[in-house]
Amino acid sequence: MRSALLALSAAGALLLPASATGHIAASPNQVCVTTPSGSPIVCNSGHYSERLTSVPITKPPDPNPWQPIMCLDLGSPLSPGQVIVVQAEAEVTSPVQYNVDVEARLMLSPACETGDGSEISDSTGRNITANMHHDTLTKVGSLAYDGTTRQWVVFAIAVESNAALPGQALVIEPDHGRIIIERY
Repeated sequence: MRSALLALSAAGALLLPASATGHIAASPNQVCVTTPSGSPIVCNSGHYSERLTSVPITKPPDPNPWQPIMCLDLGSPLSPGQVIVVQAEAEVTSPVQYNVDVEARLMLSPACETGDGSEISDSTGRNITANMHHDTLTKVGSLAYDGTTRQWVVFAIAVESNAALPGQALVIEPDHGRIIIERY
């Protein structure tokens, strides 16, 4: 199937195999490429995928730090044993003059609004310094579906700093991110 799949670019453009069709799914910006039988083989979250414009910078340890910044509906349910490969990217800006720790993870979740679920990729962090100001968070991972009722791929981040003050937040840049899912 991979050879038949030409892919969705990060800009949202479709290059379809002759047997595939495109359609708009649950989100007005989400695009899925489907097989002749209607099963999606690739979904792209499309333009302006970001659900949040900012994420609060909290002081560690935050008991519930994960904020879902993007999500993508899988369309039709996965079959047990089916594999998904996911790539996600978001651009963030730190308006503060101190170092900020940003962790990111991909999950298969029961809802778009949750920061919990089955991990698709390990949580990884990076330090955004005052000199950096901007950063691009990129996650790639895969998951063999175990049969649980989870329909959403969620890209979540946690933002912490020992220097955090109330009301300060990391900015999520609009239309700089995407989630792309391949199904096998």
